[in-house]
Amino acid sequence: QKEIVGGKALKGNLPRLLLASFMNGDLDEANKLIEKMERTTNLGTGHELHKGDYDFTATTLVTSLKLYGRGSEGGALMSPKAEDYMLGKLLQFDVRAEEISKLAEGSFDLACPNTARRIEESENHTWMILSSIYLVNKHRSEQNIGSSKVVENAGKFVNDFEKRILKFIEYTKNAGLHEYNAIPYIAYTITPLLNLEAFASDEIRQGARDLLDHIFHSYALSSLNGKNASPFNRLASNAGETSLVKDYRGSFVNAWVEDAPLEDLGVGGITHALIGSVMPYRLSEAT
Repeated sequence: QKEIVGGKALKGNLPRLLLASFMNGDLDEANKLIEKMERTTNLGTGHELHKGDYDFTATTLVTSLKLYGRGSEGGALMSPKAEDYMLGKLLQFDVRAEEISKLAEGSFDLACPNTARRIEESENHTWMILSSIYLVNKHRSEQNIGSSKVVENAGKFVNDFEKRILKFIEYTKNAGLHEYNAIPYIAYTITPLLNLEAFASDEIRQGARDLLDHIFHSYALSSLNGKNASPFNRLASNAGETSLVKDYRGSFVNAWVEDAPLEDLGVGGITHALIGSVMPYRLSEAT
């Protein structure tokens, strides 16, 4: 918690502080924090004509919702009042969900808002948007939260977005990752995949697990025998780079194998290791 508060403002830090509070058992603090949060931006890549980048916040809020909200395996630690506020204010995506549902069935070809569909959303934004809308509506539908009309609409969105996510998984398996070697974007593809692997339908969970296995197996192979898999390691300026935790994939791995002291990860690495530690996914035997 101290690292997150004291470090520079990284994307999605406040919901990570919330997650850490729940993990530490500070339930009163966590529930109060939810009700203090305000949403001032929207889903999608931010630019001059769109106040966006809320995806980073939403994705980690979804993690807390599913781990500590109604129906969670360990019992609902999130108060009903805080959860209702989160769903009604912080995770209300019906307008964007309606826009996406008008695309061809199964399409994941999302465009940046207010660009007349001339600019595609990047890989990490697409994963965050699709997974957040899908899992929030799945939660509403399964826990019967809201009026009958709200629950019915949630079920429709679940069916629609499940097809889109499965198509995106299939595409990614065949085409590979676009941002596999980029700081910090690979981390923001991993996080929604961890959410899907934990909380989605069985078919999506398996597909997300396959992609995560690929990401971390590739990282492991690239780090053998003294090789350094840090981002942009072919640049001459990075020839002397020896850090094994500069790549955020390493931060997630560190959460599972405890390979490096926590303080060596830096505040960015710590926040990603936090997500890795609380989610059920673990490295495959092959990795």
